[in-house]
Amino acid sequence: MAVLSADPGSMSAIPAQLVRHLNLDVASVREAGTFVLENGSTLDVYTGARFDNAERCLITLAGGGAAGACSPNLFAQGPLYIGEAVADDRIRVVGIARPDVARIVLVDAANATHPVNLTEGRAFLWETTGEAIASAGAPRIMKVYDAAGRQIADMPVPQTANGG
Repeated sequence: MAVLSADPGSMSAIPAQLVRHLNLDVASVREAGTFVLENGSTLDVYTGARFDNAERCLITLAGGGAAGACSPNLFAQGPLYIGEAVADDRIRVVGIARPDVARIVLVDAANATHPVNLTEGRAFLWETTGEAIASAGAPRIMKVYDAAGRQIADMPVPQTANGG
């Protein structure tokens, strides 16, 4: 499969098929973060714009696969744009945060809290197994805090990542 470099300095590449599907302006793509997953592979998170510039996109690359979603306003629902993925026995909540977000905490069904990794580029990731969810409860909400430590939002976790 042909690939286009998403970032001249990056080792990752966005598949040409996804670029065409999203009508993505490759020159607008910026790396938001790279995460090392529990299985040792990496997950890369990018943002970019469609050629018509009406929508911003979140693009993820992991394990040879790629996904993307676009919206006229990524933060219309709150300070996080949350995507999710279920792969093998892994459940991942991944997305991008507004610039005013300093910290994210995931709360599961048992009200246990879990810190969420947030990069300087505003990407975030939380990962667990289906087995862990079966024993501890599904992710329910993400509590979002600003730099002063004030909680600025509670964001619901997408249904497929919380067992729904």
